[in-house]
Amino acid sequence: MGIVGRRTARPTVVVVQNEPWVSFLQLAALLRRHGVRVVHVGQTGSRDARIMVRLLFAQSQTPDEFLRDGFADPSIVDLQGSEYDLLSLAPIADSPRAPARFVDALQHHLLAADKLAMSRRLGAAGVPVPDTLAADEVGLAEAVRTLGLPIVIKSRVGAGGQGVHFAADEADAARHLATCDPATVFFERFCPGETYQFAAAHAGATVLQEAACRSVRSGDHLGPAESIELVSDSAVRRVGAAAVAAVGGRGLVNIDLQVGADGPMVIDVNLRAWDSLVALRGAGIDFAEGYLHALGLAAAPRRRSVAPDGRVIIPFPAPVTPESASARVWTTAARFVRHGWRYAGWLGPRYLLHAAWLLTLERRSYRRAASPPHR
Repeated sequence: MGIVGRRTARPTVVVVQNEPWVSFLQLAALLRRHGVRVVHVGQTGSRDARIMVRLLFAQSQTPDEFLRDGFADPSIVDLQGSEYDLLSLAPIADSPRAPARFVDALQHHLLAADKLAMSRRLGAAGVPVPDTLAADEVGLAEAVRTLGLPIVIKSRVGAGGQGVHFAADEADAARHLATCDPATVFFERFCPGETYQFAAAHAGATVLQEAACRSVRSGDHLGPAESIELVSDSAVRRVGAAAVAAVGGRGLVNIDLQVGADGPMVIDVNLRAWDSLVALRGAGIDFAEGYLHALGLAAAPRRRSVAPDGRVIIPFPAPVTPESASARVWTTAARFVRHGWRYAGWLGPRYLLHAAWLLTLERRSYRRAASPPHR
């Protein structure tokens, strides 16, 4: 049954995802524990997807079902999803059937879909960002003369670190550009330094809760960090808050900043849940409280509003990488014993079951990819 016609007193958050992002799955379990109805929009034909939906969501719809009538549900208060997935909803923002709150939420999230437009928006507001040039407006030679080498080539729509290419020289940049449509990428000045994150729950320019941190990863793997170290860098917090004010809207935001000799520069803005959102509760920050308050669904947060300095937080479950996929099973089991009980209390036993299932699938996938083909 579609959600249209099912009037309910409970507010609804829609999670649009075709890939199992841990951050959105944890948010779904967290909101469910707070009495919020969470609807999944994505492909549900596989057994794995059906298990996910049964454990974590109140309901699921295919993208076609949602685009046909699901978006008209007046109980929808927010959307969550990657830029790729939410961009597919852009056409229904102009539908006369779309409730005003749905339109506001969708338009807010679409601000981050075009990375070049977001960078220009921040720069116009006085937020420090690297210099950029659109690839369909200038050629590579001019971009190199203006921005220098090395140079960064980014997809205008990207998520999870995908679509970012670091070119050490002009030949490398030319080879990468040959595989791209110039209208879909842009050039960015390379800013040396260390990458930090500023995560927040906010209502307009008001930051309700915040955490400044740096991610710790092994190798070159993308996706969730193995751990995060909280920092009290005042410059990171100041620039992060300025970026939040420039973006506006309400909800959750995670900002990547490159900190070098010239101070922090914003290199990416993600208006969605992030992989350490739930893990930060171990540092006293319950972002669910801030998120629900930002949406007008709960009182102001009662717990800590600024993450403490120096704490190291380990997200759960740990990301499976090519390096870790070959590790013995007891390593994964030990992590569940050490951290799983806490997440079961925060997110419920259903999430713990799904986390075990998801890690098993990821581990199996990496092992199959690493196995030599049968002759």
